[in-house]
Amino acid sequence: MYLLQVQDVQREVIRRVMEAYRARPLELAIVLGGVVLLIGGLWVYTRVEQRRYRRERSRRAQAAYDEKTDQLKIPPSWQSLLERMALYLPNSEDKYLLLENEWMFNSCAQKLLEQDEAPADAIAALRLQLGFAQNREKAPSSTVHLPEGSTVFVRRLKGERPVRGRVMAPEPHAFRVVVPPGAHFRTGSSVDVFYQSHTGIFRIHTLVQNIEDNVLSLRHSETLTRYQKRKYFRRNVKMPVLVRRADSDQAALQSTIEDLGGGGASMQNPGQQFRSGDRLELRFSTGLAERLQVIGEVIRTSHNGNTLHLRFTSIREPVRDRIFQAIFTPRTQQQAR
Repeated sequence: MYLLQVQDVQREVIRRVMEAYRARPLELAIVLGGVVLLIGGLWVYTRVEQRRYRRERSRRAQAAYDEKTDQLKIPPSWQSLLERMALYLPNSEDKYLLLENEWMFNSCAQKLLEQDEAPADAIAALRLQLGFAQNREKAPSSTVHLPEGSTVFVRRLKGERPVRGRVMAPEPHAFRVVVPPGAHFRTGSSVDVFYQSHTGIFRIHTLVQNIEDNVLSLRHSETLTRYQKRKYFRRNVKMPVLVRRADSDQAALQSTIEDLGGGGASMQNPGQQFRSGDRLELRFSTGLAERLQVIGEVIRTSHNGNTLHLRFTSIREPVRDRIFQAIFTPRTQQQAR
């Protein structure tokens, strides 16, 4: 009997507790309404703050752009070009980055050129104005990048012998090269310019805009074609050569150069007389000038010792220039000479 009374009391307590926590419809509606209002208020606040942040960010970006363009004295025509380039940024409002970040400038400029929306010389002139120029450590992507005083070779398109030139300080609308007196170029003619650095060999196809004394004013280009990544350009040739060990009295042997460049050559090993480590004296004619003489070291052999690969260890720059001119001159012209 006592246990039954205890159980009844427990059930009554549980019933009253459950009734105390049972929400009425009105109370539930009020609670849900409060939650909805809270979430809605937070959403509205977040949207307002985001818009305020974007407006402030846009204002600061425009202020940074205006300050930089004033500082660099960018004319309206070039600002219009920057506006078109900015369309290729992830956020066009960040156009001030084009004035500071050369990687972004290059990326947008390339897309603009691909769409044929701007001439290359205008982009090069803008690049020069922004100070993105003359860095010997990077591979050039514009004629503006060719350092003042560096050596180039200029060749007319119809198989002409290349002429050695020297790069002058760039101007906004001209890539200038000093060539030797008597070099024959015509205003309006197309030329190829070859430039070499530790990053490789590059070819620039451009036009002669003006000639004054022995200075060529060439149209800027944003398209530099890489020939090779090696320091000195090499090309397959078939050229007779006389070879013997350097500083020896032995008779020179007849052989054939198979490829030739400003830094070395590959040639047939006559009678397998030579090995890796040998220093050889080579005498040969390019067909363009008197017989040339260079000293090279055999760095390796191939084809079971039948081919020698040499690195030139003693070569004067004028000789290197003549080699460079020769390998860019068609064989038919060399044979004619």
